[in-house]
Amino acid sequence: MKFYRQASARIKIRNANFQYVDEITIKDLRISFSITKSLAWSTNSCVLKIWNLSQKKRNIIKDFGDEVTIYAGYELAGGPEVLFIGQTTAVSHIYEQPEIISVLECGDGEKFINQLRISISYAANTSARTIIRGIASQMGIVISEFADSDDLIYRQGFKFNGMGKDALTTVCDKLNLQWSVQNNTLQIIPQGGTITQPTIQINQNTGMQGVPTRFTYRSLDLYRAINQPNTGYKVNVALDPFILPGAKIDLYSTHLDFKGPYRVETVRHEGDTFGFLWQTNLEVRELKSGSTQ
Repeated sequence: MKFYRQASARIKIRNANFQYVDEITIKDLRISFSITKSLAWSTNSCVLKIWNLSQKKRNIIKDFGDEVTIYAGYELAGGPEVLFIGQTTAVSHIYEQPEIISVLECGDGEKFINQLRISISYAANTSARTIIRGIASQMGIVISEFADSDDLIYRQGFKFNGMGKDALTTVCDKLNLQWSVQNNTLQIIPQGGTITQPTIQINQNTGMQGVPTRFTYRSLDLYRAINQPNTGYKVNVALDPFILPGAKIDLYSTHLDFKGPYRVETVRHEGDTFGFLWQTNLEVRELKSGSTQ
């Protein structure tokens, strides 16, 4: 069993030049969070609520561009771990006397994905993987995972002027790779593949709650022209900061009598330090033979 839930938040305050010049740490106040992560090119999202933050701290939090890091976990399992990193996109304060609730809406990698244009030019005979690294460097984002792949050479060179995310998609598609931003870093994995993190065991003995619910992962069928429906499950587990989109899991249920490898497509973390809510909801799909990392 995992006891003594813990959560905290750190907010880096930017100046007019988007340099971080101050920092707020929230440890002892009530906080709640609702976080959604996926493998999509759009930003992962988070709504963080903080109860009774001081007026001084409320006044310095910006509506856009402050960096928010949420930590959560269990005291007897190593303490809080990073659950989310992103930038504020909207901030509001709700007055429900006698309490004041600060609501921070955030996007993971917002400053990289939705706000940054780049201009790059590479000479003839440059490799695609070199170009991907160059795009990431110009965007200012660290690559946390770059899966092995075949490479190709741009014989005529490569030029691009526009949103950095569009450049990444153009080149990654050539190598049958897909990218996403996870906790403010760039994750690049094979299309249909998994990250290099060790396989995670999910069953009744590791914190699975209830029975997985079966569904068809329609979005993959529509956008990737897969002929056969892709079997998936919705799974609830005790809050687990280590599960990322793209993770490989071994899902086992005695009620459904199955066991097999699945890829995590979507992760939703929900928690409240003053309530009972403290869980991770997963959408996973079956891994076909040869599709793992």
